[in-house]
Amino acid sequence: MNKASSESLSIRLAVMLAALVAIGPFAIDTYLPALPAMAADFGTSSASLQLTVSYYFLGAAVGQIIGGPVSDSRGRKPVALFGLGLFLVASLLISQVESVSQMLFLRFIQALGGGATVVIAAATVRDRYSDKREAAKMLSLVSMIMLMAPMVAPSFGAVVLAFSQWRTIFVALAVYSGLLLVMVVFYFPETHHRGEASSSSVRTVIKAYGKVLRHTRAMGFILCISFGLGGCLLF
Repeated sequence: MNKASSESLSIRLAVMLAALVAIGPFAIDTYLPALPAMAADFGTSSASLQLTVSYYFLGAAVGQIIGGPVSDSRGRKPVALFGLGLFLVASLLISQVESVSQMLFLRFIQALGGGATVVIAAATVRDRYSDKREAAKMLSLVSMIMLMAPMVAPSFGAVVLAFSQWRTIFVALAVYSGLLLVMVVFYFPETHHRGEASSSSVRTVIKAYGKVLRHTRAMGFILCISFGLGGCLLF
């Protein structure tokens, strides 16, 4: 394969990975302009509906913690397909909810699927690129493309809200995840096969997370990113 073809495939993969990662920002930012309308529909305050953001972050964290080890044993595509399917179904159900409690529960379920999908991106880059510089370049390219999602999502939600009701936003999220499902089925490469998988027992996973938590340099990066994201949400 020549250099031009290799670069073309890299850009194609970066676009697909960015589309998968963007499901998180779209799920969070798209419906924010609709919070007042949702509060009026449910007869509650916007503050109570802001909990749906917290529930999404909680579910996304759990989805990534579970999805990563499972993808190591079952492959990347099955986890991506399951996550997208769960996200799609939850999004459609959210468009029909009648109470805040139902909304909170389904947002958590939606986030489980979204988190499992997002974690595939970094794992795929790790599988495909053994050279650290190439992996860093790929992750940077994915991040650059993905940065458009938080900018586009609120505007998209506002446009949908101008022509329809807030429930349509979640139908649109279901359509987006459906398109991603088609993309994964037909175009997304499986980079980690079951025969190559390492042990992913609960004990092994806990030991691996413990190793990360004891790694000073790794925890420095993790805390910087955590406080940075937390600051953006807080203010």
